[in-house]
Amino acid sequence: MGLHLAVVLLFQTMTQCMLHIPGRLVPSVIHHLTSLLDAEKMAVLTQMQDLIVKQHKMRSDQEHHDNELEDQVTKEMNTLLASVKDIALNTKKASAAAED
Repeated sequence: MGLHLAVVLLFQTMTQCMLHIPGRLVPSVIHHLTSLLDAEKMAVLTQMQDLIVKQHKMRSDQEHHDNELEDQVTKEMNTLLASVKDIALNTKKASAAAED
């Protein structure tokens, strides 16, 4: 949910357009933001997205379910969530930042 909200907020900040999307469209919006955000911020968002997909796959694969690996992924996500929040709350549009 944190990535979802961060991406919607970033989209609004960068395009000045409000967006309401289901979670399955978050990767498409992240892809759209590639041209609007710097590489470092995109790397954090992409890493979080990859961890979410990895966690979802582990939870759906009951046959090879590994609780330790899932706990490790969850810890990584919790650590990365602070960076995602920071990006969402502190990113300014380039033209707006130049005016400050």
